[in-house]
Amino acid sequence: MITNNSIIIGLSGCTKLVDLISQQTKIPKAKILINRFADGEIFIKICESVRGKHVYVIQSTCPPVNENLMELLITIDILKRSSVKLITVICPYYGYARQDRLLSKNESLTAKLVTNLLEKSGADNVYLLDPHSNQIQGFFNIPNEIVSGIHFLIKEIKKKNNFKDFVIVSPDYGSVKRIKSLSETYKIPMLIINKNRPKPNVVEIVDILGANIKNKNCLIIDDMIDTGGTIITACKTLKKMGCKKIIVGCVHGILSANAVEKFNLAYKNKIIDQLFISNSINSIYTKKIKNLHIVDISPCLSKNIFN
Repeated sequence: MITNNSIIIGLSGCTKLVDLISQQTKIPKAKILINRFADGEIFIKICESVRGKHVYVIQSTCPPVNENLMELLITIDILKRSSVKLITVICPYYGYARQDRLLSKNESLTAKLVTNLLEKSGADNVYLLDPHSNQIQGFFNIPNEIVSGIHFLIKEIKKKNNFKDFVIVSPDYGSVKRIKSLSETYKIPMLIINKNRPKPNVVEIVDILGANIKNKNCLIIDDMIDTGGTIITACKTLKKMGCKKIIVGCVHGILSANAVEKFNLAYKNKIIDQLFISNSINSIYTKKIKNLHIVDISPCLSKNIFN
């Protein structure tokens, strides 16, 4: 809850988003100093008193993942030692969420490890925006909540597109529950693509189930895009099946490796017509993709967290 004693600390992973949230909620940002020692160690100092305040720490643990995670942990530790009233952590993008299960022996349950680190450093409660796996909620022993920006994203897409003759597409079975809900809400037929991932960042289409998309338009919605392999492979398959226009939307645009080049090539070859990505990750503003529309997710976060 917003009070006169509330203050925001914004870290490196989502500085633009933090500015927008601060403007909308009228909560001031604390002045902080972030430096690096010659060996790469992170030094952080909060340059004003936060004693007795409810502090909102906003950080996306996006690439560079480990540095942004350490920034977050160090900041929480500083606050815990500064006699603050409450520490609320907001992760617009929550890294390590894909490592939420043990697929074989001798692996780390890293998503659980990160929740432990947040708790041990001193977080009182946590908000996550569309994490890759909702079961992460169960890894926390402190109050936590998932905020979904998917509907907000689709409403922004709908402002620029008429959903007539559209089919909504799930790029994998992991997204089926989400896409089914969207299909029912927006009265759009759905299609499911089943993929196989023989190794990390390698995708193979196994089979397709659902609506006929010949001469239809397709809307592919996912929580995140990393290298772009899953989405672009799916789009190529849809084009071969006879669909017309393809619109892609996701909340988190990591766009690592050569993802930017892939999407520009897909646009040039008329594989993808439009790409909508939220500003949950700061680096989205530096991605030069011709058909990219950046969706400001701050109104969604401000409405669902700061009330």
